[in-house]
Amino acid sequence: MPYLIPYKYFKYLSVIPGWYMGGLIGAISSYFLVQEIIDNRPNVDVFELLLLRLASLLIQSDGVVEKSEVLFVRKFFIGKFGQRKSDILFKELKKSNTIPDDLNNTLV
Repeated sequence: MPYLIPYKYFKYLSVIPGWYMGGLIGAISSYFLVQEIIDNRPNVDVFELLLLRLASLLIQSDGVVEKSEVLFVRKFFIGKFGQRKSDILFKELKKSNTIPDDLNNTLV
């Protein structure tokens, strides 16, 4: 379930409870704490990346990587996760060293 407020605004919203609980110092510390948490948050969900790796291994399991199989997986990920998120996942898969090079060239 997506959040109604993007992550980049959480640091500003954290100032309110920080101010309530600790005044000016609490507001400043809660702002920087939430900013640090958000900056260190991974951009790619591990489950989604593993799902894409599994799909890529299934595509190459018979030894022949067909264009229709790759297009089917790409359409599935775009339908489930959206264009931007699926592009990030495919780029992350391409950067990964665990997938053979011949499959990496086919997916992107």
